Amino acid sequence: MRQVWKDYSVESASHEQDTHTDENGYVSFPERTVRSSWLARTFGVVSNTVSLGVHASYGPSAQVLAYGRTVGGKRLEGNANYQVGEPLAAKLVTSVSDLHLK
Repeated sequence: MRQVWKDYSVESASHEQDTHTDENGYVSFPERTVRSSWLARTFGVVSNTVSLGVHASYGPSAQVLAYGRTVGGKRLEGNANYQVGEPLAAKLVTSVSDLHLK
């Protein structure tokens, strides 16, 4: 399992943490917080808008990714995204991905 997170309003790089599920398939990541001043957030938003225009992102973002073992060119994969104001996903469902290029 991998968690990737970034606050686009104040950070220039994302962060990652990898871990394994327990014997029941559960994983837990700690709460992530970023402290910044109002001025830093305002500067970040303006800077993102100027440099990236319509492609700019703002505020916190997080994603949890699941990767299983590769067997015969196939692997279990899944992901869940954090959306501001929405509850965190309680469950991540995986599906089989064919890793062979077609």
